[in-house]
Amino acid sequence: MSMSEGSAHQGILRHPRIGAALAFLAFAFATLLMLYPMLWQPYLPLVDIPNHIARFTVMADPEGPLSKYYDLQAAFLYPNSATDLLWLVTGMEGDPVAFARMTMMVYVVNFILSVVVLNRVATGRWAAWPAIAGLLVYNGNFIWGFQNYVFTIPFSLHALSLWLVLERRSTVWRALIFLPISILLYTMHLLAFGVLIVALLGREIHLIIGDEGGRTHKISDTFISGVPFLIPTLWYLYQTMSQPAGALGSRTELGHWWSGRLRALLSIQWENPLHEFPEIFLSALLTLFVLGLCFLAIFRTSGPRLHIVSSMKGPVIALALLSLIAPSWLNGVALIHIRFPFVAMTLLIAGTYCMGLRLHHKAVLTLVLTGLLFLKAAQFEKLWATHNQDINDLKVVLSELPPNSRLLPLRASDQENMQRRLWHAQAYAMIYQDAFIPTFFQGSHAVILKGEWDQYATAALRPKSIEQLLNADAIDPSLPYAYLRDWETKFTHILFLDKMSPPAPLSETVLELGSKGRFTLLGIRSPA
Repeated sequence: MSMSEGSAHQGILRHPRIGAALAFLAFAFATLLMLYPMLWQPYLPLVDIPNHIARFTVMADPEGPLSKYYDLQAAFLYPNSATDLLWLVTGMEGDPVAFARMTMMVYVVNFILSVVVLNRVATGRWAAWPAIAGLLVYNGNFIWGFQNYVFTIPFSLHALSLWLVLERRSTVWRALIFLPISILLYTMHLLAFGVLIVALLGREIHLIIGDEGGRTHKISDTFISGVPFLIPTLWYLYQTMSQPAGALGSRTELGHWWSGRLRALLSIQWENPLHEFPEIFLSALLTLFVLGLCFLAIFRTSGPRLHIVSSMKGPVIALALLSLIAPSWLNGVALIHIRFPFVAMTLLIAGTYCMGLRLHHKAVLTLVLTGLLFLKAAQFEKLWATHNQDINDLKVVLSELPPNSRLLPLRASDQENMQRRLWHAQAYAMIYQDAFIPTFFQGSHAVILKGEWDQYATAALRPKSIEQLLNADAIDPSLPYAYLRDWETKFTHILFLDKMSPPAPLSETVLELGSKGRFTLLGIRSPA
């Protein structure tokens, strides 16, 4: 922090113990509120999370019934293995559902903590302000259930804090310290590793531009400091270029820029269609509006305002630029463009502090932000409760499914794109009944599908509709949902994820075994 910033910051340096106490209270308050929806409900309403739990199930029993369909590879070979490695370290004992919930609770605590710590490092003082990062906990990446990514992001923020702390130390020593850190973060999640690289690059460029009389030396320092990050990056590029495309393919595209950037902006708070829990969508817009007003105060030169410290300007600008240019698809992975905006806003929170606030300003700001935290906790508690009721109904239906079955999930014709939180609910059949499902993720994790079952599955797809099943014979074999072809012989059971009855063409082929809530289990009669 520069001398001018230190003078401006003098007002919050007068009572360091009070500041530390307020920081702790704000951190504890925001963390407990964001944890509240998870404390009482075991099942997370996150789109991809059932598939992750199913992967833990397969990993825990490598010789079990599902080994007929899946092989295991070393988790460290995939740069998307944060929770896989943690599951291995814990001995893979216990309930994988509870483990998945625990990892996301750790994320909540660690995310808010990492912002508070980074703010302390950047500003030189503990403060209550960074606890508003609690408003970013339930971002679009969390809603999608990008478990390894969101779990790793706080560790990237901690690494950024460490980098800033070590800036005045030996460049060589810093490089040596960050070599194992960079390898570990790369293994935990490639994109979270990339977030750290971009943030540090922004910091170093800002230093180079602002350095007087030492430009060549600073560039050389930057190069030496970057060596630890170059090693995993080159390894990834080598693997990508030397190996054929995996199950996910190699699709890379920018997508529609304007609509993509709007979606990315909204993903800071929410990532579901308006008609699904509209009250959460509206409160997300309100939260973005309030945060936007707060950050506009950065441009004020007097009165109540926010000040961004010099050390965080580069990282914030770098992540903001990355958010603007990120593609929607990268090497077969979707939704790349929503991964970074919430991190950019997180860095903005971590790099700022309040100035010129009178008592009534503080009271209003505290009341508004606290109200938003309470609102978010209450709304997500309702979402959690609704989802857990659905999954409990599903468990009752799945109890009628014989172990080791092959289960085909289907949606109603007008519901295929609805209720994203249920897109992968069929994975609970893997968890509780050791059943095979065609929509279990392939291509980016340590559990891989055996080649002889390729025609029975898809790499990453939500369940298709009953209408498409009725026209399965006309499906092009090259399409990702070609697993529907010859479904009568490939699968033993059907799971309806929406409340519906078998259409007439299926009435002689299937037999209803159980139904509860929106779910129905059907047995497929063996061909004569």
